[in-house]
Amino acid sequence: TLTPNTDPADDTSSIVTATPEIDKSRDTSIVSGGDGNGNGVATIGETIEYTVDVTIPDGLTYPFASISDVVDDEKDLDVASLSATLDGVPLPTNGLSLVPDDTANSWSIDFPDTYAVPEGADQTIVGTFDAVVLDVASNVRASNTPNTATFVYDGTPGAERDVDDSVGTIIVEPNITIDKTNDDVDGVVSAGQVVNYDVVVTNDDGPGRVSAAYDTRVVATVTA
Repeated sequence: TLTPNTDPADDTSSIVTATPEIDKSRDTSIVSGGDGNGNGVATIGETIEYTVDVTIPDGLTYPFASISDVVDDEKDLDVASLSATLDGVPLPTNGLSLVPDDTANSWSIDFPDTYAVPEGADQTIVGTFDAVVLDVASNVRASNTPNTATFVYDGTPGAERDVDDSVGTIIVEPNITIDKTNDDVDGVVSAGQVVNYDVVVTNDDGPGRVSAAYDTRVVATVTA
């Protein structure tokens, strides 16, 4: 029997496959600059236009893959605005299908159980959709309403892998104040006395995400 006079030599070599990339962006439908409602911020009732870009590396296989986006209860998904393309070709194509779910306020792109990207060029999937900012308690001035898209697939057996990206939108609102004064200095009036009132309505344009106020109406009630 031979007895080794040193530890056996060994070495490990590993390879890492390219990872899909996802990028989420958005534009807002009202861009009015000077009043605090520029691009990237939104007010109640405004439409946010989202874009999801997914780059899938070539030469690899993606089992049980899907792209999904669940819109939270601060916004309402406009299902009619949904569209998606694979390398510029509208879905459905190449086994991919766009699946809206109005009830769940979400959408997804379904893949075949095993999806292979041929060698030579990465594939790009682009999804676009609109969502309307809702009048709910959490959508208040200076708060952030986010949205996330996720690409998920099976990596090593039994191990799910995913990549995601999020984008937020800052909520802006008017900040209405009203100041009412009168010219009666002592607060006591006599019969037949004329009292003059001044009513000043202001939308505070200071810092704090203030936007324009539309269709504003002021009501002054004079008691008998």
